[in-house]
Amino acid sequence: MKKLLFVINQLYKGGAETSLVNLLNHLDYSKYSVELLILNQCPVKDAVSLINRINKSVTVCDAYMEYQKITIFDRIRAKALYTIEQKGAYYFTALDFIKDKYYDWAFFVGEWCSPSFVAYEVEANIKAAWMHNDLSEAEYFDAEHYFYFADMFDYFIFVSKHSLDSSVAAFPFLKKKAVTIYNINDIDYIRKRAEEQSDYKIENNKLMVLTCANFRPQKNHLRQIEVMVELKKRGVEFVWVNIGATSDEGLVSRVKEIRDENQLTDQFLIFGPKENPYSYMKQADIVAVLSDYESWSMVITEAKILGKPIIATKTSGAVEQIEDKRTGILTDFSVSDITDCLEALLNNEKVREQIKNNINGFDNTKEIIDSFDELICEGVSSKENVDILYVIDDINYMGGAHIATELQIREFVKIGKKVAIYSSNVPNLEIREKLLGVNFLGLKNFKENTIFTSRLTYCLFSPKLTKEERMRKLRYTVSSYLKKFNYNEMVLPKITILFSKYPTICVISEASLYRKAIAESNCEIKIQWIHTDYCEWKDKNDWTKKITLNDAKLYQKFTTIVVLTDNIKAKFVKLYPHLESKIIVNKNLIPVDEIKEKSKPLSPKNRKPVHFVTIGRISFEKSYPRLIKILSRLKGEGYLFTWTIVGGGEDFERVKLLISTSGLQDEVTMTGPLSNPFRILKESDVFALLSDYEGLPNTIYEALVLGVPVLATNVGGISTQITDGENGWLVENNERKIESMLETILMNQERIDALKENLKSYIYDNDKVIEINKKIFHI
Repeated sequence: MKKLLFVINQLYKGGAETSLVNLLNHLDYSKYSVELLILNQCPVKDAVSLINRINKSVTVCDAYMEYQKITIFDRIRAKALYTIEQKGAYYFTALDFIKDKYYDWAFFVGEWCSPSFVAYEVEANIKAAWMHNDLSEAEYFDAEHYFYFADMFDYFIFVSKHSLDSSVAAFPFLKKKAVTIYNINDIDYIRKRAEEQSDYKIENNKLMVLTCANFRPQKNHLRQIEVMVELKKRGVEFVWVNIGATSDEGLVSRVKEIRDENQLTDQFLIFGPKENPYSYMKQADIVAVLSDYESWSMVITEAKILGKPIIATKTSGAVEQIEDKRTGILTDFSVSDITDCLEALLNNEKVREQIKNNINGFDNTKEIIDSFDELICEGVSSKENVDILYVIDDINYMGGAHIATELQIREFVKIGKKVAIYSSNVPNLEIREKLLGVNFLGLKNFKENTIFTSRLTYCLFSPKLTKEERMRKLRYTVSSYLKKFNYNEMVLPKITILFSKYPTICVISEASLYRKAIAESNCEIKIQWIHTDYCEWKDKNDWTKKITLNDAKLYQKFTTIVVLTDNIKAKFVKLYPHLESKIIVNKNLIPVDEIKEKSKPLSPKNRKPVHFVTIGRISFEKSYPRLIKILSRLKGEGYLFTWTIVGGGEDFERVKLLISTSGLQDEVTMTGPLSNPFRILKESDVFALLSDYEGLPNTIYEALVLGVPVLATNVGGISTQITDGENGWLVENNERKIESMLETILMNQERIDALKENLKSYIYDNDKVIEINKKIFHI
């Protein structure tokens, strides 16, 4: 028997809530053990609770109601068991309900609330989020927040195929996890309730249009009034009844105000929420569902069950539910089109009868239950086997090494390799969309971190933890109390357990916090990718000296060490001769086509005589203070130039202040980070990179691809990129030498054009890089 948990924020009458109750009432309880947790059923004015409609076989927890019963002893117990963050986010009665339980499936219902409870608090083999709207249209949907938890879910269930397609188009990383299960209705219940008497009767045999929709902007009741005003001008007489929650008092007040201004008080009726809307629907001649967007309308299905003609706007759900002019009428979203279609339907009883005949006996219950059962039976966890695990400390920082690694990963995914990334940070939407097909791991996958962040009492009595894990938690707590706790020394080494699950692991930073744990792991292939001139960098300051102190021993445990150029390798081997056999030289991949495409100008050029551009992180190794001093002197000597600095970083404000105090505001511009720097780069005369140290900068290759000559200091592997006098200028890493070279360029501008001519034949060879990558990863 499968154990299922459904979690929803509230269970007041609405489409999603009704569908959930209907599903629970149709499940086969010989196959499923089901629990329902309602996180926050606090009182809501005029709202209709559905709790009493739930099948008695379901174990229900109303966390809000249970919280009203707590005692002082419950509070003391909760303080010992749960963190401040947990109690701040949820009623602890919800945490009590799922404590020490493990489910086969856990569902979070709804995209309008955070799915964090199921993502972080529930233990389940498979987790799914149930989306009841078209995510590409829903203005209330906070994608950045909701998808912060995306990696904790194995499935995203959509209630119509069209809403799935448009949501996946908006968020392509959902594609592998997206499935469709239509909303389900309780047909017997609807037909039975429809026979009951309502408190409203149509007078004078007027036609009745019914809209069942909570008052929300999405439902656009204001447009309905515009339609009715127009129909009144045309002499069409009918009553428009509106049933639905009126908790948005500002919107309801505005609707009533406009209704009354147009003298429709007795024709456009607002009844508020009704526990039984079906007795009203039975009286209706037409059911109108005129939302701006809708994934799968419960009301459309309910109207079909009761044999009522429907008019609906062409939302993603409606076009799937209605066959136009056969099982209902579909209309565009404009007032004029809705008015024309509704007028035609009101005035043509024959069409209404044809639609009634076509939807007679409608019942899709078995189809929906079968699709749910199939998902439960055949669904699998998204935690699939992985070929390569990359370790990237901060996945959201887009430095040169990160961009190069991103391209490398995309190439591996393209040839069918299963790739995952571990990072201390959760990827943002931009990263998810760039790295389609990649699984992301983080601190929530690191069990020892969960133990560390949990309360001591919770851990000591948790059946999920071993005796050894409980004792470690006790040691962490005592060490913290004695102020002797060190996370990096006590907790972090345990991540080796996680890393050892993967056959190949690649860490992309020579400064990664995780290098030691990777070295100690049992991975078959362990790769360290070094993206800078290691020997120059390691002694740069006290921090680099400290973190590289044991590298000679540490790197012995790696299978492969990749550096970017032969001269960097030579220095590395001189420093660590015992590691020579492990070292491979390979350049980074460059997105040549993307660079050229993004460089296309939006407007005609308007340049000064010489325009320089620098792209990169604003940090100490880029030597911006030195550059500002040089430019200040050049300006004082009468040289004409402009300089654009693209990028962000910890020294951004300091450099900006230096520019101002040096009187260079007219010559030097700081743009901050740009998602597309290539137009600026393409329009420049010279790309300049005058750093103290570098590895093999991607930005130099990007400039060369765009035909822009490069001025760079001769550090790291740059001498392998620049041939002095052919595609740029190499200069010693010395202030006076740099100033002299700039004077030469400014005084001999014809050389810029000559170098640009040389670069017309420049080609970056990605294919060669890919072939070496395959050898590195044993592919």
